[in-house]
Amino acid sequence: MKTTLFLLFLLSLLLLSLPAKAQGGGTDPEKTFWHDQLTDVSVGSSSDSPTDILLSVTDNDTTYTVKTAKGLAWIAKVTNDGLFYKADDETNTANYPHRAGFEGCTVELDGSLTDSLSLRAHYWTPIGNLSKPFKGAFDGNHKLVAGLKADTTVSSGSAFVGLFGSIKNASVSNVGVWVAAEGIKGEAPNCYAGGIAGYSANSTIRNCFVSGDAGATITGTGLCHVGGIVGQNMGAVENCYATVDVSASGNSIYAGGIAGSNEGYSITSVYATGKVTGTGTSSSPDCHIGGITGSNTGTLSKALALNKEELSGTPGTNGDLYLGRISGYKQTYSSFSQCYASTKIDTTTYKDTRQNTYTDGTDAGLTTDLFLFPTSGKGAVWAFNGTNNLPKLSTFSADASDGKPGQPALAKAEYLEELPLGKEGNPYVIDIASITSGDSKNQYNYSDGLITLLKPDSCYLIKGKNSQVRTLTLTPETGTPNDPLKPYHLYAQAGCALDTLLVPAGTACIIQGDSLRSKSCQVRGGTLTMEVPVVLEMPKASGSGTNFWQTSSLYIDGGSVTVNDTLRAYASGSGAYGIYTPPSSSSKLTIGSKGVVYAYGENRGCSLYSDTPAEIEAGGILRAAGGSSYAISAGNGSFSFPAIQWGFYYTYSDGDKLTVKKKGGGSEVATFSEKEFGSYFTEAQSFAANVEDNTAVYNLYQGEKTTPFNGRVTINGSSAIAFTNEFVASEGKDSQSYLFVGLPMETFTDVPDSITLSKTCAYRVGKASTDTHFDNVLSCQVKKLCVVRSSYVLLNGVTVIDSLLVKENGSADFYLLKPKDGDENKLGNVRVKQNASLTLAEGGGGMLASATSLVNSGTFTDNIGLVDKVKASITPGDTLLISRPSVSGTTEVAPGGTTTLTVAGFSDWQQGASSSDSPTYNYYWLEWKEGKGWNGMSGKNPTQTVGKGKYRCQVMYTLLVDYESVTTALYSLPVEVTEKSAPPYIPPVYSYYTVTLPEVEGARLDKTGSHTVEEGYSFPFRLTLDADYDRSQPVVTIDRHGTETLTPEVLADGSLKYRIRDVEQDLTVSITGIVRNDDPTATGSVPAAGVRVRSFGNLLHITVPAPTSARLYDFHGRLLRTALLPAGSSTMPKPAGPCIVVLGGESFKVGD
Repeated sequence: MKTTLFLLFLLSLLLLSLPAKAQGGGTDPEKTFWHDQLTDVSVGSSSDSPTDILLSVTDNDTTYTVKTAKGLAWIAKVTNDGLFYKADDETNTANYPHRAGFEGCTVELDGSLTDSLSLRAHYWTPIGNLSKPFKGAFDGNHKLVAGLKADTTVSSGSAFVGLFGSIKNASVSNVGVWVAAEGIKGEAPNCYAGGIAGYSANSTIRNCFVSGDAGATITGTGLCHVGGIVGQNMGAVENCYATVDVSASGNSIYAGGIAGSNEGYSITSVYATGKVTGTGTSSSPDCHIGGITGSNTGTLSKALALNKEELSGTPGTNGDLYLGRISGYKQTYSSFSQCYASTKIDTTTYKDTRQNTYTDGTDAGLTTDLFLFPTSGKGAVWAFNGTNNLPKLSTFSADASDGKPGQPALAKAEYLEELPLGKEGNPYVIDIASITSGDSKNQYNYSDGLITLLKPDSCYLIKGKNSQVRTLTLTPETGTPNDPLKPYHLYAQAGCALDTLLVPAGTACIIQGDSLRSKSCQVRGGTLTMEVPVVLEMPKASGSGTNFWQTSSLYIDGGSVTVNDTLRAYASGSGAYGIYTPPSSSSKLTIGSKGVVYAYGENRGCSLYSDTPAEIEAGGILRAAGGSSYAISAGNGSFSFPAIQWGFYYTYSDGDKLTVKKKGGGSEVATFSEKEFGSYFTEAQSFAANVEDNTAVYNLYQGEKTTPFNGRVTINGSSAIAFTNEFVASEGKDSQSYLFVGLPMETFTDVPDSITLSKTCAYRVGKASTDTHFDNVLSCQVKKLCVVRSSYVLLNGVTVIDSLLVKENGSADFYLLKPKDGDENKLGNVRVKQNASLTLAEGGGGMLASATSLVNSGTFTDNIGLVDKVKASITPGDTLLISRPSVSGTTEVAPGGTTTLTVAGFSDWQQGASSSDSPTYNYYWLEWKEGKGWNGMSGKNPTQTVGKGKYRCQVMYTLLVDYESVTTALYSLPVEVTEKSAPPYIPPVYSYYTVTLPEVEGARLDKTGSHTVEEGYSFPFRLTLDADYDRSQPVVTIDRHGTETLTPEVLADGSLKYRIRDVEQDLTVSITGIVRNDDPTATGSVPAAGVRVRSFGNLLHITVPAPTSARLYDFHGRLLRTALLPAGSSTMPKPAGPCIVVLGGESFKVGD
């Protein structure tokens, strides 16, 4: 498994703390070292005529000019021994620097040297080590340190090998190192080896090269960082190259043509040609091998790897190999930009570990113009050492020839090969500065300021600028529109500028190279990916109607834009947007994990209304600024990330900075300053930033101030009547806005004589001529408060001792808050002058102490209902006393009913004007709605028909005298209309009674025993005679009204159904008359002589001498009906067919 660089670095620091032995050299007695040759070194000022080092001292600098190799060795000794001047120490010489490591001093090579200073005579002792690093500024004066050879072996601790061993807070510039055939060697538990420096901490190595004798190699053994320029870089390396070989072996290896490792810092404008090899010598070490860096956790840009002979590595048996043409290993947060590698590089791999196009490098070809190393323009330090050679540093005069040290002339063709035109490494070239027509070879057309690229899936290099060139556009791929596998690769060289970049539907484009500047970019259905910094700046944008593309620096209509580097999209002018996606479109903006977007628009920084939500990947950054109250506006569903925005009512000046931090003093989350928005920062009044989630709490600060800003959250477009300094994103993926952002008003030691609210979020104390900005919350004591213009002011326990004056043409809206101490707001004597207005706005829940007097000569509105009297005055001496209106009328109505309320306004002339100047009245009725507050009602009359509810009425008194008017609006106290209450409900009282039934021999009852019956209800039961008793005539009675006999209903099955109706007492049922059929007393034993059965029409006439049970059967024996006949004659319906009538023991046939 890969051992992390962080753990290795901690191990390195531990081992570095161990003492080094024999830091100057090895054990070979045949070797001699420069540090042993200093017995007669000559150092001094010009008056001493020194031969080795000239010391010059000025008020600003101390300079050591090195004339000889011995003088340079003295610099090494003084550094390594930690020597510096001490006035009270006689052992120190005045020639020593005043701080260890030559800190604050300049060390330079003598400009009169003939090209080089030779170190071949002895082995070199590097300048500086970990505990005693070189800390000065070293300037090689474009000279060469020739024949450098070093061999440092230590058994414990660390070895630092190179011209410099270790540098810290230093600079090394303008020096070339020519390595002798013996090479630079270091061996230690921790080894740092490089041609210029073994180890660089917070230092800069600039304009340097390292070359050498044939076979010259920089070698490290141990846990080692070995590079052609520097072993381990924790600073900056720029404009350097190395042609020497690099070799490393041991326990964990970092080897690169320029640096063994780049630990979080930067390397730019470099190339390397030497072999880089590494071998792990234990079972577990990893091996990191790269043409430029063995490992990169920082920023690597403008790098060209030309290590054509060999890049190879062999890790330990359990280790991993990280091998790449540019860098062997890259950390996820590292950065690669414009990194190229020769196709001639033969990477001898241990495993297939070439990682991607960054660490492995983009192919570089022979026909490239090597634009990474500019030979002209501001800051150019490169030249070409012959027409067809690789670049060299232009300021060095020594060129290598016939074994003479100097800058080598290396033929490009030896390191680069011909690549197809239009491909990476050999792009089509468009020089905008000189363009006059199209170019078929370079596959573009040009006409009337329009450049059209013709070949998708190709690379174009654009450079220069020309005011006549307005637009660059792309031709779609036939048959495969927007094919992401066939994009235009647009390499923009530094300084390249356009008017408009147009990406039409059917095209895909990737911007690469240095950086691109354009006034605007329009993506109309195509796809655009930005891999390098892009600046879109549209000053003084203007357009008409809904043509937002005319006023947007980045306009995305139906296409997509992905930002993987820094995009600055600025647009000024009325209605201008930094970034705009129109509604009802599938446009999409994506900010990648390394993408940064700074957007400013005089209207909005970002206006995102696409149906496809904008997206920010983890690590991506969006910062927006606007000239209005909102930096970002978006439609529903147009966001997929949480964001917070802050609206100010003022702007900031140059040098100001706003900082967002997590609550609790966390690190910076976002900043807003000129760094992000340039000069537009001072024009912005709103700022927005994406945040990590919607649960974290953030604070906003100005500069170095420790007091956070306050603001008011907006909900559904309205500001809350409360302030907070804790800012939280909305619960959904959306932008949460806070308005009236500012610092709290200053705390006054003494009560000010006066404070003037000059405009929203601004005030002046006393006679101050400049505004102080604040959060629009007043919470102080003041003798006199004046208002020029201020909206939505929160009064949080204000005490105005003398008077509140709203000046002519001024206006203010006051919201009364309830302070923590529960105190009232006090406004003193209130005066509203002509053409001025004061509104006490609803919300806040605070109270107002009665004003000593309230005189209105302009417009006064009390929307809270706390003011009961106002004096209205137009001309001096004329005073109309206006009192709170009252509401009358019936306030109790029947359920669902209505009533008429009537409001009456009260005004009375106190002095001056005649009754003909009576005011006019206007009425505004409101109804209280739970959860919604007071809501307006229809009708503007003094009467209002209402139902149940709570109501109040505002009466607006308008007094007009001599064309001057005064308007005063006061509310009545609330009136509540209720409904009459209904009579109380009295639940009924229920009574229950018991009905008791007996058990009877010869009959079956469906209910027996006691049964509970509710009062007034009936109680039914059934009686069925047994077969041996079926001639009986039951007599059923109850004990009600003496004895009450129940009459049965004879059911079809012969059973008898009884019903006791309207039970109102306990009842007992008695049953008699049931005897066996053979009982002489049975009703069925009827003498035949007394029985007669006759048929007349449809009736049967039956006569029996005693009560008898009658049963009718058909001729099949089926029972048709039964009946209990009383003594005497009875009739009953005759069945349709013949039947048999059974009376007691006799049977009678009826019909055929």
